[in-house]
Amino acid sequence: RRLNMDVPISLAVILALAMSVYESLTGGAEAYFDAAVTLLFFLLIGRYLDQLMRDHARSAVLGLAKMTARGGNVVAPDGQISYRPVDEIEPGMVVRVAPGERIPADGRVVRGASDLDRSLVTGESAPVAVALNTGVEAGTLNLTGPIDIAVTRKADESFIAEVMQMMEAAENGRGRYVRIADRAAQIYAPAVHLLALFAFLGWMIATQGDWHASLYTAISVLIITCPCALGLAVPVVHVIGAARLFRHGILMKDGSALERLAEADTAVFDKTGTLTTGTPRIAQAAIAPTDMAAAKALATHSIHPASRAIAAWFADTPAAELSDIREVPGFGVEGVLDGARIRLGRADWVREIADTAGDAAGDGLAFAREGGAVSGFVLSEALRPDTEAAVAALGDRGMGLEVLSGDAADAVETIARRTGIDNYRAGVTPAGKIAR
Repeated sequence: RRLNMDVPISLAVILALAMSVYESLTGGAEAYFDAAVTLLFFLLIGRYLDQLMRDHARSAVLGLAKMTARGGNVVAPDGQISYRPVDEIEPGMVVRVAPGERIPADGRVVRGASDLDRSLVTGESAPVAVALNTGVEAGTLNLTGPIDIAVTRKADESFIAEVMQMMEAAENGRGRYVRIADRAAQIYAPAVHLLALFAFLGWMIATQGDWHASLYTAISVLIITCPCALGLAVPVVHVIGAARLFRHGILMKDGSALERLAEADTAVFDKTGTLTTGTPRIAQAAIAPTDMAAAKALATHSIHPASRAIAAWFADTPAAELSDIREVPGFGVEGVLDGARIRLGRADWVREIADTAGDAAGDGLAFAREGGAVSGFVLSEALRPDTEAAVAALGDRGMGLEVLSGDAADAVETIARRTGIDNYRAGVTPAGKIAR
């Protein structure tokens, strides 16, 4: 029920079709079925191309949907466990989440302890330890130990569902140029209708009542004033532009983004996965050569991102043969080598078995052999290969530069300083990023 640019062209097509049927039935000289069909074809092919590009853009939401849990193992009051699809999991139910599984709904931990990878929902690069009564969000990945969660919100009301809704709203949002065109159309459509009406009346007077010629003149005015070329050309340009960007790994969510980009004066970056690769790496390791094989052996027995980073750091070192290996959720990995306990994990936990004299491991990740010295590891995030060059190029063009991240302040500050961006904010939620 909105008066937009489709109304005059629809009216013209209907009138042309009606007149063509009339001419055919009365043996007239001209019929315009071909013109009506061709006009619709050009307009609809433009719509189709525009829709094609929007479907490509929706892959971001679909990718997020694929990373959410399809269901969970619900623990009944009598201890029986049954698998339920995610839409059947209600608040108050207790769900058991094993290591390697994603949490299906928001809740709080009622049994067990573990480390969670929260990068999907907050962008936080370092795993977070959770224990009794800790709140957890749907979509986070359980890394080290089984935990029972009391569900507090249904899946379709969860944190990850809200993020998906915000992404869909952002993708379907109408650009400023589109809104301007719609406002212009509110003036354009009545103006064209009046122009066609005046043409009809004028020709009726000039031809002394020849409605046949007058109606064809009015139809011509309706068709000629329709910007069909724009209706086809603009979506074609958007699709070609989107295809070229896609080949360079850039996803264009909306055709009007290209138009808005020309006027942009500030570049706002996310951190994890945008400026950085999203996976931690070892920046520095103060460990004796004799302990490298043992540290690698412990690291290879865990799916924790920090353990994977250590395993990658010691890629050329053969792993030692260990016994009694066990992962302690929220703390690290422990094993036995030559009759002595060894640990890899949180520094305070590792120090419990070590000789802490002259300890310089700090508060991060550490390794120790029972009664031996504590070795420290410094974790950092790897910048994407072209990050510094891209940020510098934008800065040279006079663009304002910002970083908005859900990660901890220290991690965000480190990356901002490495890339030369002075304006940064940490601990920002997805809703906060969209609001900014």
